[in-house]
Amino acid sequence: MSRLSRYGHATVSSDPGNFFHPSGRGLRAARSLPDAKTREDHAQQVIRRLKEEAAGACIDDRGTVFNQDVLGAIELGYMLDCAEAIVLGALERRESRGAQFRLDYPERNDDEWLKHITISMNGGDAPRVDYAPVTMTQWEPQERTY
Repeated sequence: MSRLSRYGHATVSSDPGNFFHPSGRGLRAARSLPDAKTREDHAQQVIRRLKEEAAGACIDDRGTVFNQDVLGAIELGYMLDCAEAIVLGALERRESRGAQFRLDYPERNDDEWLKHITISMNGGDAPRVDYAPVTMTQWEPQERTY
């Protein structure tokens, strides 16, 4: 069932706009957890729960011209997909690099992690994690020092 058509067939009447506030609370709570792996695991659980709840969302406005409720529901699904991909990539990368710093892996590790992580969303299945090589150009990657 397509993203758009499922909203008319939902069993629970829930406004997709109501998902934004509680999701922020759940993800902000992850900041207080003791280590990066625990925080990211918690964030992944929150996102999975929100995706399950969003699947039951229903749009009451049946207008066909410019329906903000439909747009909001579609955007919610895409935002949750993006959030899931970000958290999955952060869990997968076991090093500190660039903007991602992990207390459990404080050092950069070019020997194992000089590669791109790609996340493929496969419909209802779990996202697939793959890797792609980094193409070296005239600028070699180097550690950030400040």
